[in-house]
Amino acid sequence: MIKFFRKIRQKILSENKFSKYLIYAIGEIVLVVIGILIALSINNWNENRKNRILEQEILKDLKEEYVLNLSQLQQKIDMRNSIIQNSNDVLRYIDNSEFDINRDTLIHKIRYLGLDPTFDPIQNDLITSGIIRLIQNKPLRKLLSSWTSDILSLQEMELQWQILKTDLNIPYQISLGIFRDMVHSSYESSGTPVYLVEKSNDIDGRLFVGKSKNTPSSEEILQNSQLESMMANAIAQSHSTNMQALALKKRIELIIDLLNKEIKK
Repeated sequence: MIKFFRKIRQKILSENKFSKYLIYAIGEIVLVVIGILIALSINNWNENRKNRILEQEILKDLKEEYVLNLSQLQQKIDMRNSIIQNSNDVLRYIDNSEFDINRDTLIHKIRYLGLDPTFDPIQNDLITSGIIRLIQNKPLRKLLSSWTSDILSLQEMELQWQILKTDLNIPYQISLGIFRDMVHSSYESSGTPVYLVEKSNDIDGRLFVGKSKNTPSSEEILQNSQLESMMANAIAQSHSTNMQALALKKRIELIIDLLNKEIKK
């Protein structure tokens, strides 16, 4: 092809016709430009194809992560609901002192104050790595960009409960003399505390500490003025944290829905 154009150019030059050579030169430039544009288009098409393949891989990985995050978040919500339910039961026992409350049942319900439902989601480095730019869906990209701040809002509320549990709940249980019975209650039935996210048959979680012989009666526990405040506080803290968790749950469900729409079957 190059030899062909060279022969034409030499023939025109030999004829000494400048206008004809000028037209030829312009035509040759146009052909070169067209060739460059075609090459760039092919390169861009190939690059876009690679990006779309990578985008699909990213979307599928994200879906897997957020499905796991949703499952874990629901477990934490359920744990806080258990705290609320059992704390409400204790308040009813306090309000109705004529009830004959089984001591083991009471200890079992108070021990829910020791639960620590902390959301620890899988987090990716989409933003810091710049990979997020490959995701074409703008609403999805925006949700993913704000994910870290959404988590922090919930974790700040969870931290308040951790401080309450460490600074108030546990010292109260120890000073009241029921902590050994609470530990016994936690491991008595299945050997695996309810607050463990995953259970494994390969791990023997049994722990035998036995019941204490020097603990207060049900009546003495219920008459303790601090117990009522602790239960009410546990209900309030768990409820407000669950409101934030439920809002985050909707956000995750929306992300998963958008991911499903973008993932090619």
